[in-house]
Amino acid sequence: MKNLQHFRIALVFILVTLPLAAQTNCIKTENGSSEVEMIASKICLSLDINFGYDNGGEKIEDIFLYHLGITRDTPNYKQQILEFWNTYSNCFVCELESSKKTELPYPTHFLKRVVDFGLMTEIFDEFLLEDSEEFPIDVNAIEIVDGKGETLLDYLDKIIANPNRHQDVDDIDNWLRVIKELRDYLIEDYGAKTAEELLVDKN
Repeated sequence: MKNLQHFRIALVFILVTLPLAAQTNCIKTENGSSEVEMIASKICLSLDINFGYDNGGEKIEDIFLYHLGITRDTPNYKQQILEFWNTYSNCFVCELESSKKTELPYPTHFLKRVVDFGLMTEIFDEFLLEDSEEFPIDVNAIEIVDGKGETLLDYLDKIIANPNRHQDVDDIDNWLRVIKELRDYLIEDYGAKTAEELLVDKN
């Protein structure tokens, strides 16, 4: 019986961490670092640099364009960005502390960092989540947080359950409204799921 319990625990761990396998498939450079992780570092840094500006989404897109060696004049350039994002979605993790918001947790996935910065309009509406049909990015990257799997949807649920975790927010009611609308949009248009739901799907 004890062996069966250990087997179940091991199975759950494998299923939770399976979506993270993409991280091990990141393109490696000569010094052993990951090119995708380097891009993640750049887009996370871009949040700090462009915080307070309206063109944050454009700046993030520029980073992907430069890496892929294409421009906005390239036919189907958005499709190339989409394929790249969805292949390595688990790799886009902000490993370092934010210079603008030092209270934010790290490492944390880029999508969560966007929420923490309150840049949903600039980054999501203007770039990553601008069109679920033409640009259906994967929003279900899983991180292990406090020993449990956590997706962006899980993170939004945490905020809704305890909005005071973001102490720099002036208007909590409006903040919660935006978070709830984002949550509904992610579920309806992008198939966002909790880590637990993803586990059930895999079974």
